[in-house]
Amino acid sequence: MFKSILVSALLLSSTLASVVNIRNSEQNHNNNIASPKNNKIAGSQLNNIAGSKYNKITGSEFNDMCHHRHCKCIKTTVRLYKSPKFSRRYAKRNIRLGKCYNTRKFGSIKLGRKSGLNKPGMGVIMVCGGKDCTGRCQVVRRSSSKTIRNIPKVVGGRAVSFAWLMSPKFSRRYAKRNIRLGKCYNTRKFGSIKLGRKSGLNKPGMGVIMVCGGKDCTGRCQVVRRSSSKTIRNIPKVVGGRAVSFAWLMVRRT
Repeated sequence: MFKSILVSALLLSSTLASVVNIRNSEQNHNNNIASPKNNKIAGSQLNNIAGSKYNKITGSEFNDMCHHRHCKCIKTTVRLYKSPKFSRRYAKRNIRLGKCYNTRKFGSIKLGRKSGLNKPGMGVIMVCGGKDCTGRCQVVRRSSSKTIRNIPKVVGGRAVSFAWLMSPKFSRRYAKRNIRLGKCYNTRKFGSIKLGRKSGLNKPGMGVIMVCGGKDCTGRCQVVRRSSSKTIRNIPKVVGGRAVSFAWLMVRRT
């Protein structure tokens, strides 16, 4: 009888000791998790991965996306030359449809793969004397040519930005009317333009205004971002004469 009581007491004390050890180990584990050292790892690393690094990648990719949902997949090759007549090439790279690229001054350009420069292409080439594809520009349809041989002859100097854009659709109506984004309008000669509702002309707008001296939004053009102005007061000063076509376009910056 005494032996059985002694054995039961020993087993009970052993069980209680195990429970205490388990609780102590759990407390130590929780203390380690809550320590500053571990918080630094679990906090800063997680924030670096899911915070700044993640936002940096998705943010830049989202901002670079073109207005058209397929533009990200459409690419071609561009070759830039410091001087007219394709002299002194200094850059060759792949570019995306619908993006404006700022670069060093260039006097001529080839837009398309070398093997297909003699074949009709899609969209237009736009080269501009100002950054972000603004100022005095030249626009050439790639269905007629994939190169611009002498940029200073039209722009008045070497270009510092360029873009490959979708060809605007055409309309030959001339009136005060609503217009559509991405459409080129041919009209009678005009020397100034206001693009926007009268009540909102002093507020920043979306996209760019492009006015051109040639039909179908080609030739010597002037491009103004509507975030800075919704009007062009003196077109002949930049274009060299009154314009005969215009368009409201989306052009993404690099």
